[in-house]
Amino acid sequence: MYADYVFYRDTYHGSAVDEDAFAALERQASLFIDRITFNWLHQGRPVTDAVKMAACAVVDALKEHEDARQEAVTAAGVKSENTDGYSVSYQNADDIRAAVESAMLEAARPYLIYTGLMDRSIGGCCRC
Repeated sequence: MYADYVFYRDTYHGSAVDEDAFAALERQASLFIDRITFNWLHQGRPVTDAVKMAACAVVDALKEHEDARQEAVTAAGVKSENTDGYSVSYQNADDIRAAVESAMLEAARPYLIYTGLMDRSIGGCCRC
């Protein structure tokens, strides 16, 4: 795990996630950070505040998705609804997964983009 709840609360100034829920979401966020950084952090690269901030931002994105999913579950019992032309349609699972991935990437990118961690080249940074 890259960030703890104290960092989330005091440095990142996050408030969307309580301490009880933080560990599970941060574990998912860390796995995502590992994937988009090509596992550089497990190969000796330092875990900087930028990495911790990115993890916290991904935690918030995951929490937002979790809240939206919970709202959808609550509304799932509705079989049909039409109010003067207003209707609801639902996305398929692949579209939802792609949207969540995109939201997590957009949350992490501002913190990691200039660290070299998102670079696939050998050595982890551009030598241009």
